Amino acid sequence: MFRRGSIQRATIGLILCATSCAHEINAGSFVDARPAAPLSVPPNADELAAARRIDASHATDLGFYAWPSLCIAPWLALLGLALWHRSRARRAFDAVVRRGPVVPGRRELEGTVEPIDEPVPITVELSKDRRTVIRASTSPFFLRLSTGERVRVDRAEPIELRAPETAFDPDLTHVLLDVASGDRVAVDGVVTNEAHRPDAGPYRDGTNSEIRASSEGVLIVARGGSTPVHNSRARTARNGMALALVGLVSSAVIAPYEALSLRATGVSQWGAIIGHRSTRTDYAATRSTSSPTSSTITEYAVRVRVGDRVFDDDVPVEVYECAREGRCTRVPVVLSTFGPRRSRVGTRPFFDDEIGFASVAFFVLAALIYASHHRERPWFTARIDPPE
Repeated sequence: MFRRGSIQRATIGLILCATSCAHEINAGSFVDARPAAPLSVPPNADELAAARRIDASHATDLGFYAWPSLCIAPWLALLGLALWHRSRARRAFDAVVRRGPVVPGRRELEGTVEPIDEPVPITVELSKDRRTVIRASTSPFFLRLSTGERVRVDRAEPIELRAPETAFDPDLTHVLLDVASGDRVAVDGVVTNEAHRPDAGPYRDGTNSEIRASSEGVLIVARGGSTPVHNSRARTARNGMALALVGLVSSAVIAPYEALSLRATGVSQWGAIIGHRSTRTDYAATRSTSSPTSSTITEYAVRVRVGDRVFDDDVPVEVYECAREGRCTRVPVVLSTFGPRRSRVGTRPFFDDEIGFASVAFFVLAALIYASHHRERPWFTARIDPPE
């Protein structure tokens, strides 16, 4: 669990250690405190003031109800985004026609290439940097679907040829990109039923399906097919869902468990101060700075006994001084009454804002990891104009 002062110490440490730094922790040992007055004796004015000071020290915290917004909402948002991406990937996967007759309309078809006139229907010669199309030749071909049906791929309008970047050898000085007989491709366009063409080769009598450019005015042909892309996106979305669930459980349940258990089952009473301690941490820059900078952070803690429970907790410097001088022998504590024993100094449980900020930082890291894996597959794209 994070304790008060850790975020301040970390902030100063990060500032001083932007390049490199050293720090030295001088942890003092607990010093026995003055015996506490019996509980039958009302708390004195200093102890009541110390109780108010402890509560006031948490006034800058975001409050207990910041827990849902900092530890739950971000992870639920990531889970929802991953579910939406998975749904899109499944819809895109299902949209590729694999069974049943091909009906007219906007479709994405996946199958193998069967040439009509040329054994290599599409050939593209590229410059070494793969940015310029030097020469291109195209001819119509059939797309053999998994159902056995063939669809004629029209060539009367521009083609956008896509290929994975991994299909290229960076050491080659002559780059050729082709779509040959037997290659697996995905074609995105509009399916229509046309009369049988004499140049289409042997086919069923009557009519056959043909896929043409969509309303965007281009026919998309992707080497390797689109199924691997859709499966990869669905797998990435599932990994994102798992990541969001892990973050949700750890950040929304495990990390703030102490505050949750104290709020649900905690009772408030007075505990006896049996010791007090101060810890000093010295930060000093070590290199890459013309003017050495140092800083010191001091934290204060008390050791409290309530019945058979003994625990340590951080307190403001005023409470520490009060205990050290013997004016305060008791502090208010909140104890859990169910499950593992949890104890905190204070009159009420509170939610550490450090936990919330840590949860947000963890979420940002998880979101960046998910975004890096969910990015679009790197494609090379070449636009081929129709023959004149």
